[in-house]
Amino acid sequence: MPHSARPFPRRRRVAIALYTTVAVAIAVGVFVDSYAWINRTFPGFFLMANRVVPSVGLAHWTGLRQQTSIYQRQVVRVDGRPVSSARDVYDIVAAASPGTVFHYDLVAGDVREQRAVASMRFSFGDYISLFGAYFVNGLIFTGVGIAVWILGPRGATTTGTVVLALNAGAFGLTGMDLYGPARLFRVHVTTEALFPATLLHLMLVFPVLRLGRWRRLVLLGLYVADFALIGVYQIFLYDAQTYSRVHNFCMTALGLAGAGLIVSSIHAYATSPSLLVRKRLGIVLLGIVSGFAIPAWLATMSGFSGGEQPFNVAAFTAFLFPLSLAYAVVKLDLFEIDAMLRRAINYLLLSGIIMVAYAVVVLGLGMVFQSANVTHSPAFALVFSLLIIVLLTPLREAVQRIVDRLYYRTSHNAQKTLERASGALVATLNVHEIHALTLETICEALLIDGAAVWLRTGDGRFALTDGRALPREPPVPIAAQHPLIARLQRAARAVSVYEFADDAHLGAAELECRTMLERLGAELVLPLRVRGELSGFIALGPKKSGTLYTLDDLDFLHTFANQVSVAIVNALSYGKIEELNVGLEQKVAQRTQELEATNQELARSLGELERAYHELQRSQENLVRAEKMAALGRLTAGIAHEVNTPLGASLNALKMIEDLVDEYRVSIGDATVTEDDHRELASELGDAVENVAKWTTKAAGYVRSIKAHTRNLDAVQERPFELPQLIEDTRMLLSHRLRLSSCSVTVDCPQRLTLYGDPGKLGQVLTNLITNAIDAYEDHGSADGRIHIEVTATTQEVAIAVQDTGCGIVPEHLERIFVELFTTKPPGKGTGLGLSIARDIVSDCFGGRIEVASTPRVGSRFTLRLPRREPVERRERRAAAGE
Repeated sequence: MPHSARPFPRRRRVAIALYTTVAVAIAVGVFVDSYAWINRTFPGFFLMANRVVPSVGLAHWTGLRQQTSIYQRQVVRVDGRPVSSARDVYDIVAAASPGTVFHYDLVAGDVREQRAVASMRFSFGDYISLFGAYFVNGLIFTGVGIAVWILGPRGATTTGTVVLALNAGAFGLTGMDLYGPARLFRVHVTTEALFPATLLHLMLVFPVLRLGRWRRLVLLGLYVADFALIGVYQIFLYDAQTYSRVHNFCMTALGLAGAGLIVSSIHAYATSPSLLVRKRLGIVLLGIVSGFAIPAWLATMSGFSGGEQPFNVAAFTAFLFPLSLAYAVVKLDLFEIDAMLRRAINYLLLSGIIMVAYAVVVLGLGMVFQSANVTHSPAFALVFSLLIIVLLTPLREAVQRIVDRLYYRTSHNAQKTLERASGALVATLNVHEIHALTLETICEALLIDGAAVWLRTGDGRFALTDGRALPREPPVPIAAQHPLIARLQRAARAVSVYEFADDAHLGAAELECRTMLERLGAELVLPLRVRGELSGFIALGPKKSGTLYTLDDLDFLHTFANQVSVAIVNALSYGKIEELNVGLEQKVAQRTQELEATNQELARSLGELERAYHELQRSQENLVRAEKMAALGRLTAGIAHEVNTPLGASLNALKMIEDLVDEYRVSIGDATVTEDDHRELASELGDAVENVAKWTTKAAGYVRSIKAHTRNLDAVQERPFELPQLIEDTRMLLSHRLRLSSCSVTVDCPQRLTLYGDPGKLGQVLTNLITNAIDAYEDHGSADGRIHIEVTATTQEVAIAVQDTGCGIVPEHLERIFVELFTTKPPGKGTGLGLSIARDIVSDCFGGRIEVASTPRVGSRFTLRLPRREPVERRERRAAAGE
């Protein structure tokens, strides 16, 4: 069975969703229909749509307490009245009260007979015992089938499991509808006829693939014959005699096919050389014995006896079979399979011992006290329960020891071993001692002959550092790209050779992994990880006992591997520190000599420096003045160079991006342009964008450095300031832009108006609003644009309005103009951040708000409403005076 993950194409997802929907609809429908049977009067037996009594019932039903069986007989008359359908019979019985005796004329082949059966009421307990078992099995089989369909590895085994589980699930769910209203009668008999074929299908693909290249042909012939049988079934469905014969044939085939699956599984378990196959079969055989053996026997007996054996009892254990089968198909972790099998055997043994003890006590007391009827006393159950509670723990421990000896054949105390090893690892910082201790601890605890430690080298490869029972030829280092290394890094768990033991369809990577494990002589490879990275691994050979590694072994190994990883890293770090210390001492001696020579040179230069100092003092004043002018010149030249150069490079890169965008636009829809061409174009665009980002980042960094050496405009500097002067400064700052755009600014503001806050922040807001007004005139194509600033003040707030008669803002954009990165300007003219920043400044720094009113092709008006505030010191003085 392949381990590769099966693809998940759209049509498969649709098929799974469609089947799941249909299954849920059927489950809901049959549940609602069957629930109507509760408290309903019925004949004391069931009828199918063809008036045949099915081989289904409960022991207390009046129709089944006859001297001879009533199964597989057709009802033709009720109290002398002919009936043509099962509904006729149910209606006649339902019209009378429960307990009424009816006389039924029955036909079975050439035999006619009459039976007198009292009607009865269908109870809730009857529903649970019959329909409940059908419903639970139908849901479990269907759920298992869908789960394996989704999760199972791609291959013939998964297909066989899905076909069997889905068919069995449909059989169980449609069986609830079989006795009325029988809408799914034909679907049910189809699933019944398919049951033996699906079992034989599974027998050919699990646990090993059988018949080789002939398997597909055999399966095709099997299903062709089965569909021919289904055709006969459908044609003669309402012919009672033919129906019974086909039904008995299907039951016999079902039982024999189930027996064949059990025999083939036992044979595979006994003869397969693969440990993985035997592990899977351990789970499946447990499920077959506990879940399917009884249904197979009942089906066979029902078929051979002509339906005289009721089959509904099979539903009480059948669900165990698909659960075990699904686990074996989907779950490929050997260690968890081993643990589950061990727990299951432990549970079965413990339950069996308690049952046997109860039977012995009951029989023994019954024989000794035959007249006292001790076992029927309520005190007996209480005393027996108390004894079980007292003896359960020692009994469970004894059974656990037996199972552990069966599975391990030897044991070790993981906690004590880890405590001893941890203490030894902490006590040493020698890498070779750690390697030896690691191998000694693992080999002695798990009784292993061969083991080796591999660590990552400086070039990234993994090399052998220490080992026991190594192969004669020294193994070469393993490349970091090897599939085994990649698997260890990705899975972060141990890798076992059993994962590749029984698969004839391994991929190239899996084959390389198996080859490497064979070359290493390893049955298990344990990763060593430090801070999430693979630093090495430990290769472990087979156990001396020949048993497999268990889940408890893995827990011990993973915990110990974590300790070893830390110890190795600490030892390597300590070694590096030792090397650094030696090198540092040598460097200190060398630097001391150099410092002595330097001190002598400094002493000779000290006199010259003292003489030069006085000369420097005299020329300092002149140098300072000259430096100021030179600094101004350098600043101007530096700004021109450091800003123009990135801008020029950015413009060139943007021109290249424009050309590439034009080239991409032309290539759209061109069939000659390949995917590689698109990748190349995307790569060139990425390089160009990266260049733009690099140059603009450089320019921005330069500007930030200038700001850092002048004054910090980003910091909030609150103080009283004159608003008219701030507006005038802003107009002067934008005078060059206003002249270029032929725009003018008019101001209507009181002469003396003082605000408290950060004037730089408010100036930034006014600059942004005036710049947007200029852009609006340019977009509108207007000359001589007029921008009017109007300031009104009250005792509570100051309103600053900036109005233009430009292009205006369309209504659908008004609600988004303050959203970050939203802009209506063409690329290169707007970032979409200006109004967002202005809103934040007004609200955060001044506690105000910004309003906008705009009409397309008429103009816009932005109004800043700022509350009038006092300086903090004045507010504090007023507060103190008020107190």
